Amino acid sequence: MKLHVSLPSGRCESFVVNQPAAVSDLKAAVCFLRLAAPNRTLLVQTDPVEICGLENEQCLTALALQPKVATTSAAMALWCVVGGPVVTWGERYFGADSSELQDQLRGVRQMCCTEAAFAALPEDTSVVTWGHVRLGGDRCELPHQRQNVLI
Repeated sequence: MKLHVSLPSGRCESFVVNQPAAVSDLKAAVCFLRLAAPNRTLLVQTDPVEICGLENEQCLTALALQPKVATTSAAMALWCVVGGPVVTWGERYFGADSSELQDQLRGVRQMCCTEAAFAALPEDTSVVTWGHVRLGGDRCELPHQRQNVLI
């Protein structure tokens, strides 16, 4: 199925969606945007494309979402409250690597951080933490420092 998406910039992008697919598969190409069908209803990210009533060659409208940012002393996290991925970068030991947690980080409503760890509250009301273990995370520790031994 081929769909056209009108972007906030005024451009129109075309995407081919292979069936079966979810709206999130299409949305992955237009990160931090919410998609609206031609009848002006907002598409739910987890819905399969076929139940949304979309037809071949239809035009969707992409609405810009306000991204949120949280930072540790050496890493950043970017996400949108309405859904989509959590994007992290920076130093791994300060929470920059959230790649193993992406399935748990769906629909993050709120996030806070310490000097080297993040805590996120996804839509399922769980709490997901990552970053330095001694500073609130549960994913990694700083590499062992080499100690000098005097004889």
